[in-house]
Parts: sequence; C-alpha cells; structure tokens
Amino acid sequence: MKKLILLVIALVLFSAEAFSQRILLSQNFETGPYTSDSIPLKWAKVKVNGPGQCTTPAADWRIRDSGKTYCATNSLPGFWTKAHSSLKALGIPWTATLGIIADDWVFTDSLRIATGDTLSFWFQVGTWPDGQATYYLDSLQIWVTTAQTPASQITRLGTVKSLAAALNVWQFKFFDLSAYNGQRIYVAFRYYMNTSVDGIMAHVDDVIVRNLNGPPVGINNSNGEVPSKFDLKQNYPNPFNPSTTISFDLPKDEFVNITVYNSIGQEVAVLVNETRKAGTYEVKFDASNLPSGVYLYRINAGSFTKSVKMSLIK
Repeated sequence: MKKLILLVIALVLFSAEAFSQRILLSQNFETGPYTSDSIPLKWAKVKVNGPGQCTTPAADWRIRDSGKTYCATNSLPGFWTKAHSSLKALGIPWTATLGIIADDWVFTDSLRIATGDTLSFWFQVGTWPDGQATYYLDSLQIWVTTAQTPASQITRLGTVKSLAAALNVWQFKFFDLSAYNGQRIYVAFRYYMNTSVDGIMAHVDDVIVRNLNGPPVGINNSNGEVPSKFDLKQNYPNPFNPSTTISFDLPKDEFVNITVYNSIGQEVAVLVNETRKAGTYEVKFDASNLPSGVYLYRINAGSFTKSVKMSLIK
C-alpha cells in the first residue's frame, strides 16, 4: 500500500512538472504530414479575392522551401522563401490584379484556451533588406475566429507591419489569449493588401500556442556590467547530467527567447520568453525528464540568433 501511495505521488509530481508549461500548438513547418495543398493537417485556408495575377507557383498560403521562388521574383532565386530558423516557412506572395485587394486567410487547428495561454510567432513581410531595388511595404493581420472561415471573426488581435527598407528582417510577435478562457477558437493569419500599390509577400514561422504559467525558471543577472554585443555561451558543464547552466549577453534591453530542441527538431523546453534589461544572464536547464542525447538551444533576441549544441549523458 505504501509503495502504491508513493507511486501515485511520483506520478502527480511528474505530471505537474511535465505540464506546467502546456503546449497546444508548436509548428515550425519543417516536417509533415501536410494537406495536398501544402499546409499542416487540420489547418485550412480561404482565398477571398480569387486567383489574382500570379498563379505559378500557387499564389496562396502554403509551406515553401528555401531555394524556391515567388511570383515575379525569379531574378532572385532562393531569396523570397527564407525561413526563420531552418528550411521552411508558411508564406504567400502578392496576388492581386490592378484595383483588387489581396484577401487570403490561413487558419490553425482548433484550440481550447485557458487563462495564461499565449500565441507567439515570427514573421517577415515586405521586401527583404537586400532584395530588389523597389521597396514594398507590407502587413499581416492576426485574428481569433470561431471556425475556419472569414465570416467567423471574433477579434483582430493586431496587425504587424514591415520595417524600414534597410532593417526589414524577421520580427517576433506575442499575444496573450487569456481573454478567450474556456472557448474553442482558431488563430487566423490574414494577408489583406492592395498589392497593386504595395505588398509583395508575407512569411510566418515557429507558431506556438502555449501556457507559460507554472514554476518560474531561475534567471540571474550574473554581474552588473553591460556587455558590448549579443552572445549565447556554451553551457557548463557539458556534457551534463541532469542540469546545466546557460549564459547569454544582452547589450541593450530586448525581448529574449531561448528554446531547447531535441535531435529531430522537436521543442522540449522554453527557458526564457520575456523582455530582459541589458546585462549578462545565467539560466538553469534541468533535463531530469529527458533521455540522453544531443540537444540544441537557440536564442532569438531582436535580430540576433544563435544556436549551440549540448550533450546530456545519463
């Protein structure tokens, strides 16, 4: 009886640890299965404005590989489909004929929301900094809907826009979904542009809906000095069992995301996902519930990105 009680307590503790940061959706568009028209299974898309001027390759939302071209960008092969963190991203090129508004939607699978759930993703819209001579502004809307149709709109969470020509790189966006506690919703990305004037393409990558509530990760500012540049250091000890320390430098205040992935690219832990002041920080990573193997941790801070490998040996 005593063994049974101890087993139940252990299972409860393990469950609390395993689900303290539940993940409802984690999509980096790298591995299938996908639908026949190249979006994740159980996602959907709707083209409101018809085929438009560009039809080859298909001018709608779909997963595209780096190295491919978009409509009217054949002079820049491989340029318009750069993914944020690896080879693939969800993207759409300009589609409208003169005077027609491009209006294209893509919807996630349904999500049952609880207080503390958040949506985060990376995006890049408009002309890339070293792209073609003409710079095109662009934007992307993010919606909450009750079904996978434009008519089921609840709220527009916001609109993200391209940056100045020389600075138009990948950007990170974060929304709190707590207002939809208890509701089953869909997240929609809407490309809504008069592309006869501006607009050329939109990319979305690393879409995550998760709950960050739970035991906080210890993050310490290791000294009072301000570093001269961004950096992500090799963890120590390495190899490690079962915990290790990761340090990173911020020369200015910045929103920081540090995520750990396994050897096949699956997210296993989010160590930092918040704005931090300039400084040098240390964060502890506890891999007690993970198997031995090689893992990758990656920092995204503003336009700075770096990945480092580490080895867990039990």
